Amino acid sequence: GAGLADLQRLLAESDSQLALSPGGEVLIDPALPERHAAGRLPTLGAGPYFLFEVPFSAPSLPNYALPVLAELQVAGLRPVLAHPERCAVFQRDPRVLACLVERGLLTQVNATSLRGALGRPVQRCAEAMLRGGLVHVIASDAHDPHVRPPVLSRAVARAARLVGETAALAMVTTTPAAILAGEPVAVPEPALPSDRRWWFWPPRARS
Repeated sequence: GAGLADLQRLLAESDSQLALSPGGEVLIDPALPERHAAGRLPTLGAGPYFLFEVPFSAPSLPNYALPVLAELQVAGLRPVLAHPERCAVFQRDPRVLACLVERGLLTQVNATSLRGALGRPVQRCAEAMLRGGLVHVIASDAHDPHVRPPVLSRAVARAARLVGETAALAMVTTTPAAILAGEPVAVPEPALPSDRRWWFWPPRARS
């Protein structure tokens, strides 16, 4: 919009290296395909990827979620699920999240979750998702400069201990860049053990 263009102009005039891209986050809803058809569904970088969330406290996915996501994918969109580690449905059973990933969805966890700022249960959930190959992007989800600041370094360091430095860095560099550019992102098969109890194991010791 005009506000984004004005801010980009001011950044250019100040010789800032910061680049801005349009985007937004939407709640999963039966009307999303209609919004997309009407050009009212915000996407990331104005490309095919869109960021969505599911209700935090719902014990299961809404019954319309999978059909809506499938319809949007057929229309050429690529869904990116925001902060699944904070949602009860995925905390209860990671296989639900694995099902979405197997359908081609990407996931994005909050840096604050990996830092433990949202509580130990959420942190453990995010770490387990990383170990299970269920995380593709780490984002600041910044809301302000104090409580939820745009800081990624500590979360990337924690992720590197769990999945390796190369994979952790890709989650904040090459994968987000591909999303904003509208380029394909390969989604590896989830690596979930068959025994669901792994979800509740203590996190690996820090090295």
